[in-house]
Amino acid sequence: MPATKYIILTSDDAVGEDPPSLGGRYIVIQADPGLRHTMRKSQSMNETVEGGLDVGMGGVYEIFTLMLRTRHTEDEENYGDLADLRAMYALNDPFGTPSNVLKYTDHHGDTHNVWMIGNLDDMPLTFQVEGLHAWYTMPITLQKVPA
Repeated sequence: MPATKYIILTSDDAVGEDPPSLGGRYIVIQADPGLRHTMRKSQSMNETVEGGLDVGMGGVYEIFTLMLRTRHTEDEENYGDLADLRAMYALNDPFGTPSNVLKYTDHHGDTHNVWMIGNLDDMPLTFQVEGLHAWYTMPITLQKVPA
């Protein structure tokens, strides 16, 4: 599949709905952190009393870090807005509907089950902070749910 100019981030109850009930398409901009894919390994390494190494290995986790650009109020069909991102961030019940697991579809059409982790900092790009002409940037961090 050719790359698209957007990613898709939706709540798990929105799968198959068109347009989705929560979330939608978002533009990723090339500002720090831009678009970053990180592999994180849980591990520990300690020196033993006898001078050897005691190494413990855990799981390997994928983390996606993106800088999104979104409007306060979106009028384009299938695009999400600031309120959608805030609502998806606030999801914290793994057994609720929607749950805290989100669907992330990257630029190439690959879909991942993710949790939105870390802080959610929205930064206005204009002096206007409400409505169609109010644009925001928002760095988000998504951790892939282990299979």
